[in-house]
Amino acid sequence: MTGAVFSSSTLSGAIRRGVQVIALATALLLSSPLAHAQDAESNAPRHPAVRNLSAAWVGYAAMALIVGLVITISLMPSKRGHQE
Repeated sequence: MTGAVFSSSTLSGAIRRGVQVIALATALLLSSPLAHAQDAESNAPRHPAVRNLSAAWVGYAAMALIVGLVITISLMPSKRGHQE
């Protein structure tokens, strides 16, 4: 016989892949009972205590102010000397 059907590198790659699949399946099977063991009440969303909503125009005004400042600063001429 001159050669084997599977080379050693292919066989070790197949074994490595099998170990990875087994590790992934084990992790999935072990994490599933933990997710089911949690109480449904503890996972329920809390009711927000919203008292006062600010008007939308306040946010828009703040955004316009910041954008105006950035544009003003970026358009200011730089103080360069005649030697540059």
